[in-house]
Amino acid sequence: MPVSLFRLTLGRKSFLPFISLFGYLQGHIPQHWIGSASYKVYNYLFGWGDSKWDCGVRDRNFLFAPTRISSLAMQWWLSRSGFAHHGSILSSHEQVQREVEEDLLQDYFRHSNSPGHPQIEEDFATALLEKHVREPRAPEPWFPDGVSDEPGARPPPMAFWVAGEDTLCDGRELLNRFERGREPGVRVLEGGWNVVEGYSHLDVVWACDVIERVGEGVRDAVWRCVGSGSGVGGGNGNNNGDGGRERWRVPRGCEGVEAWVDDRVFGNDGGLGLKKREESASTDLEDSESEREKESEVGEKKVVSDKETVD
Repeated sequence: MPVSLFRLTLGRKSFLPFISLFGYLQGHIPQHWIGSASYKVYNYLFGWGDSKWDCGVRDRNFLFAPTRISSLAMQWWLSRSGFAHHGSILSSHEQVQREVEEDLLQDYFRHSNSPGHPQIEEDFATALLEKHVREPRAPEPWFPDGVSDEPGARPPPMAFWVAGEDTLCDGRELLNRFERGREPGVRVLEGGWNVVEGYSHLDVVWACDVIERVGEGVRDAVWRCVGSGSGVGGGNGNNNGDGGRERWRVPRGCEGVEAWVDDRVFGNDGGLGLKKREESASTDLEDSESEREKESEVGEKKVVSDKETVD
């Protein structure tokens, strides 16, 4: 679609700007006029169902759900040079294809001796391996490596609740990216790897059992980061465990949730924390040695001065 036609029909600044006005129609028209029509459109496009929703408020939810979205972002999303072609927001089509091949090779060699495990053909695996040896590429992570202490250089801890039946956002592929080690600077919280089976895109906010299946885990994840130096709840950035938690009341159900400790600072991360401790220890050793040298020099000067006085 030409850019001029896209802007004329779908919006110049805001994508379909009229849908953000639905909330103002509350009380002026029957809710099902918009809610029922919206549900049928989404159900047809994405296959979502309302079997897990409170149908008594479904139409009202659709009235207030639309928000303003950048028309330029949607144009990129739908264009041949954007997401529709590359299949990823932060990687090109070639990078995505490369990662798929790497995953195939990893699984092939990891499960080569496992009977009954689905595998690619040996010839195909050999051809992929030769291609990757012939055309090596350095990893291209999306997030900072977490080594620097500069502001924003250390990604915050993360937790995920992926809808298992989501056909709009591929959360499983994102989790796979972390599991394969393509983001060495990212830390996923304990209990933060969640695939909610049977959930579709909107079920994570509208399902009747969303509190039990998602909400309680989100509560625990947030409290785990309070006072841990992750920037949540006034953490002081030095990752000192419970520092800062005494300022807040413990949420109900979080009595046994321990504070998250950033292993990128305190070790267990391939040597980064150990290196920082060694540097700190060496600095302290150098300071103590310099102080002893100064004391020795002062003592020698005092001895010389006493000798001159005696003479």
